[in-house]
Amino acid sequence: MVQADAEKVRAVLHGLDEPSELPMGASEWPHADRFKELSSKLLQARESLRSEIEAAIARYADAVQNATEADSAWPEIREQLQTAEAKFLDACQAKGVQPADVSKLQEVDRQRAAKQAELDAKQKQLTALHQRTASLAPALAKLHGIWRQQFDARRTACDSIQNATTLVSAGFMLDAQAFESIWERLSPRDSRTRLGKNWVEIGSDLFSAFAKTPAAASPWETLVTWLSAPEGIPQGSPAASLRSDLAKHLDTPDVRAVWEKVRLTRVDDLIDVELKRPDGTSAGRMSGEGGKVLSEGQRNTALLSLILAEGSGPIVIDQPEDELDSNYIFSDLVPLLRQTKNTRQLILATHNANLPVNADAELIYAFDAQDGRGRKRSEGGLDRADVTRAVLDIMEGSEKAFKQRSEKYHF
Repeated sequence: MVQADAEKVRAVLHGLDEPSELPMGASEWPHADRFKELSSKLLQARESLRSEIEAAIARYADAVQNATEADSAWPEIREQLQTAEAKFLDACQAKGVQPADVSKLQEVDRQRAAKQAELDAKQKQLTALHQRTASLAPALAKLHGIWRQQFDARRTACDSIQNATTLVSAGFMLDAQAFESIWERLSPRDSRTRLGKNWVEIGSDLFSAFAKTPAAASPWETLVTWLSAPEGIPQGSPAASLRSDLAKHLDTPDVRAVWEKVRLTRVDDLIDVELKRPDGTSAGRMSGEGGKVLSEGQRNTALLSLILAEGSGPIVIDQPEDELDSNYIFSDLVPLLRQTKNTRQLILATHNANLPVNADAELIYAFDAQDGRGRKRSEGGLDRADVTRAVLDIMEGSEKAFKQRSEKYHF
């Protein structure tokens, strides 16, 4: 051991760069004597270092020898070691094994032990994963239950604001645009493949199948059912022939992480509004279900009915007549305003005379436009002559215009 340590130290010493000698012509340098003296001192320092290291090695060897010789038990220990070594060599010879091979076998055994420890650690991880996997189904079921509770709360709210002209319904996770946005996150990168070409159609079939299955937890669980039980796939859907491709796609490393998040993503509920005509027939729905899509004016009509029917606090509406036909204003909106104003305060800005006059406004502010701003012209009820005159001038175009229209209608 002492000899090996000494050789290592000497090897480091030999590896040091030797001080370079002064080049030819150095005698002509300015202060050449000083450079020559410096070079000599560096060489001396290097030799001194060598001497000190050799002396240190010698002291180290003496210290080791003194330590072993000072131990009275060392001769006996050394004898025992020599005896054990002799027995070891005899055993190797008897087995036909070289001493060097034993070292190799020991190394192999160490590697085996390390691999076994690694395998044990992996086994513990696998057991933990199995435990987590076993808890996934109950956790997922709990999440689905929460989604249903959210929907039930929305449906209850919709049921509470129904009225004769407007029907509000809620569909569990049936917002098609929300579904399409989430489905697109899973789409194949290469749209030229069979799966890529049919991706939109598969999504449409999946959404339709989910919509026809009221008990389904989500569209994503419907897809899981498709992958495990192909008989549930609608007839004619490309998903039937591409089921294996679809399963393989969802299990690829880059898509798998997205799919796991999507499976925990809630599709928005569909809140739909249906507008009823005075005769009870349907004018259409906001979603267009049944082929009848409400126009912009009809949408405003439906939403205005809901706004007025829900709540009890004050409400401010700017020009509720916008996009509404005059017949609806008189036959539906005016009666609704007359009824609602008995339970809540209504503040309206309007240019339609039907609202303040036929809805029996209790306080009217009439304004003229002046320098880009409104200037109050009159205020009060319709029992005041100045207020009536202001309504005639501003909303009817003047008393003369009102009478001329009356004559044209042959009243």
